[in-house]
Amino acid sequence: MTFRILAAGWLAVLVALPVAAHCAEAEPVGSPFGQKVICMDVPRFFSDYSLDERLVNCTAAIASGQFQGEELAWLYIDRGTYHLRGKDLDRSIEDYSSAIATKPDSALAFADRGAIYYLQGKLDLALADLDRAVALNPGNSNARLNRCKVYRRKAQYDLALTDCNMAVTLNPRNPLVYQDRANLFEEQKLDPQAKADFSREISLDPSAAPGYRGRAKLEMFSGDYAAAVNDFSLEIRHGPINAGAYHMRCLARAFAKEDFEDGLADCNRYIGQFPSVAGYFARGYLELQFGHYAEAIQDFDRADECHCALARYGRGLAKRGARDETGAAADLAAAIALSPAVEKEFSNPETLFSRGISTSVATKFTDSP
Repeated sequence: MTFRILAAGWLAVLVALPVAAHCAEAEPVGSPFGQKVICMDVPRFFSDYSLDERLVNCTAAIASGQFQGEELAWLYIDRGTYHLRGKDLDRSIEDYSSAIATKPDSALAFADRGAIYYLQGKLDLALADLDRAVALNPGNSNARLNRCKVYRRKAQYDLALTDCNMAVTLNPRNPLVYQDRANLFEEQKLDPQAKADFSREISLDPSAAPGYRGRAKLEMFSGDYAAAVNDFSLEIRHGPINAGAYHMRCLARAFAKEDFEDGLADCNRYIGQFPSVAGYFARGYLELQFGHYAEAIQDFDRADECHCALARYGRGLAKRGARDETGAAADLAAAIALSPAVEKEFSNPETLFSRGISTSVATKFTDSP
């Protein structure tokens, strides 16, 4: 009997996994059966083996000629999994292709290869594989979910929603299905539906940092700034170290007009890691809201290295606050010339958070003289 743990959900999180330490002298064990056992993706039973040791044993088992048909296909699938964990997408694709050639009705191999094509941005190839995976196994929620992502990337939103809804129906206890459907809703500006799905994700996984971030952005858009600050804080508590969360919490505190010192600490932390237009703009925005005009002018100066309407408008307001009416009039006029809608954009969280872009206001700084 072959014992397996199916790879059904790993692609959603695999690219974030640490790569196992390389073992320069990794050698396969003596027998093909032992090689196969070590190759099997059952880490709770064989956790002492490194990534390299698993790879060399997979390769030896495949080369032994002792395995055919479905057993050989699983060896290719496992080796493809390890190549992906090592961030070698091309070799992973080769192994999944070999698995498909060995077992053409392997829904899992088509689903996983399709998901890797998606990671590579090869959307048509991804869609073809995921179509085949769904045809072979209509009950595979992860194939449906990954196809939803492909359709979303191709802006085929109705088809994307159909697949996301089916993924929810097939696996309603999986928090990732709600995260992906929420992202789809948010991209279409269906904010109430998106917020509800982010909340469902969080209820199923209270440590889901992406859920807190997604919900916090929507709270910003709706003007619930205190809730947004709280959710960004929960993202920071539960997620990996992410400087972008500090950047966004700084802006949330600026809109809330509360906790200047905490907001300044957030912006400083972000700028310490990424001394960028986005960071200086956010800190200038915070300083402007709390009346620290001289500091705001300095930060908007730094942000204006890209000759941006938003940065110039902020600097104009700061100069007005500092009673430099001549400088204020010049900056405000220059900003309006660059972007006639700048006054509305400057006070709009959706503009500053660049709806659909999670970490950097810099993407909005595209105007140039």
